[in-house]
Amino acid sequence: MIPRLEHETFMKNPGKWPQWPFLPLVRRNGKEPYLGVMVDSDKNGGIWKRTVIITNLIPLMEGKVNIKKCPLLRYDNLSKLLDDGWEVD
Repeated sequence: MIPRLEHETFMKNPGKWPQWPFLPLVRRNGKEPYLGVMVDSDKNGGIWKRTVIITNLIPLMEGKVNIKKCPLLRYDNLSKLLDDGWEVD
């Protein structure tokens, strides 16, 4: 299990994201995992800051998903996003 601090540090450093400007996330709640994506908010004027877009990274990168039609989860801060169970996938 990866410590929370490592997930937080990685989320704060988009320059290290392998699929930049996207970062795949997962939330495991004992059932099926939820897949989500963070977007580098500095790249797009901050509109996606602390937001999880509910989608799978692969179809998003292939252009098969309209990001504007995906459900969004917005958080007041990164700590609340992590408290809700999101981790780097």
